[in-house]
Amino acid sequence: MSNDLNKTPRKTSMRTVFFAARKTHRTYFSKLSSRIPDSSVIYYKQCIFPALTSIPFSKIRSIVQDLIQEKKNNPKRRNNSTIYWKSFSIFKLIEASWLYLVYSRKLAISNAGKMVIWNGLKYRQLIAVAAAKEQRIQCIYMENGLLPGYTTLDAKGINYVNSVPRDPLFFLTYNDTKVRHFIEETSLQVHSNKPENLPDHYLFIPFQVNTDSQITRFSPWIKDMYDLVKKINQVSMAMGINSPEFVFKLHPASDEDYSLLIKGIDNNKIHFLTDNLITTNELVQHADAVITVNSTVGIEALMAHKKVIVLGEAFYNIEGLTLKAISNQELVEAINTLESWQLNKILQHNFFSYLADEYQLPGRWQEPSDEHLEVTITRIQQVEAL
Repeated sequence: MSNDLNKTPRKTSMRTVFFAARKTHRTYFSKLSSRIPDSSVIYYKQCIFPALTSIPFSKIRSIVQDLIQEKKNNPKRRNNSTIYWKSFSIFKLIEASWLYLVYSRKLAISNAGKMVIWNGLKYRQLIAVAAAKEQRIQCIYMENGLLPGYTTLDAKGINYVNSVPRDPLFFLTYNDTKVRHFIEETSLQVHSNKPENLPDHYLFIPFQVNTDSQITRFSPWIKDMYDLVKKINQVSMAMGINSPEFVFKLHPASDEDYSLLIKGIDNNKIHFLTDNLITTNELVQHADAVITVNSTVGIEALMAHKKVIVLGEAFYNIEGLTLKAISNQELVEAINTLESWQLNKILQHNFFSYLADEYQLPGRWQEPSDEHLEVTITRIQQVEAL
């Protein structure tokens, strides 16, 4: 295949292609594709033959570097040798270049103007996005919903790079035409008694997965959960007798063994919950505030009218909605400010109304109803091809 074909601008084609890197997403995308005339699903394992085109090595190298950072955050590979990582890098550069050529060919013959892809921040997905953008194909990203019972679709990206406005003035002046009182309808209320083994007053800190893009890409200050505990311990020690109680909950999806970390913390102000006897919901309900890098638990806390301190890059880290800290000193100041600081209720209400009424798709993609599929198709068709 020639370079000319592979680089032809796709400004007029409105044909949609779905790129799936997992079987579950392939199944979901197939349901959507069956309702869109002349659309198709690309499953990465079915891509075999490469295109004859140039490779953007700087972009491919950047994708491989992101992958290496993710792998280095994996506890099973953290202590691998320098030789291992050099060899791994060379192998992945070759593999990524090959995948780029394969995806380029598949996209070129699809004659698509749009590509719907899940997440878009993982290794193979990043390569597919790079190939699509080279061919002027509009990328549309999907992810789990930010709100219960919803699904995310965004033409810009997901998580911190999504298209949700960051200017508090946008939400303060937002015209909620549907008069949707989402925050009142779904707000987490305290329905349970506080478990006996929780402190009377505490700040809740949920663990996140070290290899997730939320940590590897959008956490410039906290490099992983070990670093998170270290910095919280430093802050607690610096605050002395004025230090609040901190309660950590391990992430249920993480297979990391934190036993040595927990044993190494000699601070009676810091507590770890290593089982699931107390739910995240309960911990949020009874906490004085929540500290998070950029977890969706921060959104849950805001829905529960809790004060939130954000340590990383999060789309909901908006002045008036949250407090932020990117150093030990700033975190001490934020903690000391908690009692006097007030969450802007108008901003909070309009923020969630915007998410529910305009940004999110109603319905869970895992159990898509006909209504959900039709709304999703309409949203995809509303995105103009480049």
